[in-house]
Amino acid sequence: MADHVVDVSRLRRRIALGLQLTGIDRVTTEYLRWCLDHQGASCFKFGQRLVFRSHARSRRLLEVVDRYWKGERPARSFRKPRFLARNLFDAFAAILGSGINSGPLIFNVSHTWLQEQRIWDQVDRLNGRVVTFIHDLIPISHPEFNRPHAPDLHRARLAKALTNSAAIIVNSEYTRACVNDYATSNGISPPPVIAAHLGARQVVTSSGSQEASRPYFVILGTIEPRKNHQLLLNIWKQLVAEKCDPVPLLYIVGKVGWNSSQLIDELKRCHELHPYVHLVHEASDAEVDALISSSRALLFPSFVEGYGLPLVEALALGVKAIASPLPPFIELAGDLPEYVDPSDTQRWKELILEALQEAPASATGRQQDMKRLELPTWADHFEKVETFIGHHLP
Repeated sequence: MADHVVDVSRLRRRIALGLQLTGIDRVTTEYLRWCLDHQGASCFKFGQRLVFRSHARSRRLLEVVDRYWKGERPARSFRKPRFLARNLFDAFAAILGSGINSGPLIFNVSHTWLQEQRIWDQVDRLNGRVVTFIHDLIPISHPEFNRPHAPDLHRARLAKALTNSAAIIVNSEYTRACVNDYATSNGISPPPVIAAHLGARQVVTSSGSQEASRPYFVILGTIEPRKNHQLLLNIWKQLVAEKCDPVPLLYIVGKVGWNSSQLIDELKRCHELHPYVHLVHEASDAEVDALISSSRALLFPSFVEGYGLPLVEALALGVKAIASPLPPFIELAGDLPEYVDPSDTQRWKELILEALQEAPASATGRQQDMKRLELPTWADHFEKVETFIGHHLP
């Protein structure tokens, strides 16, 4: 069997810079774990080539990553400038011999280097094959929610991935339809494509769910326009102005993303919201799970999503979810969430007030509802991927 190798370029870089990890990094982490379980390894982009790391060194990286998800920062040797020195060491070691057998099966799950022909040429020289994970087509379908250069970059990446990859993995049937439609409209005959739902994490709360002293809600994800945090700020302003009793808390959990400065400035200047709206930029898995599990609901008013890991994880915790009626959400969660148009401020407010008055015992009823929804697990995901690879890439 070909060596399974996962690209960890983005994951290593974000940890080295001390940045908060996101959903893409979660997927990379699980693919690294899976590849190592198959005695595989990892690689990362250095300059205009891939540098391959041994199984043992990849295993040590996974240990660092797992600790990072728990809120532990890596040892000094993993940070700049020693991180750069280690990159150089690995690059020189690769020149002497990568330790990777000919014909590796490389999993690119973060879109890194997809647009770079020199790396595809290197893969060809190794007789390797690339399996690309495409998370979404949002930069192309909704350019207004992305940086100005993002649509062209994503088109370049998709063109290379759809032309050169041995296979494509996507996270939902919705994304698969988007990929196939894009390929057809651009005259590209794509490689085999499989939709495999991403798994919900195992809950890692440290002290169990406890009744909160003051009711609160959570929105989880990068702070950026397409997540529609502005809707919630407007609602909380109304709740304060109308002297709602009590005014619930709102925890905004996630890193500050693109084009969010206006919202952050508004929150800083709006002193009446300070007692009620709290930003949480860095939190471990256990802290996030504990926060969600005691909330009245997870709020998900996004305009567009490719998947929605926070929604899956909230449902796994038995927590109420109020969400936009987006195709991937409906595919994943069926009728369990309360669906509301992301532009319907009044209805969102009504549902938030209803959840505010909901008896805590109703959470038990929701957990019973979860039993009729088979939430995906990572084991399910990789079982499907392994079957797919065995059939199409023997």
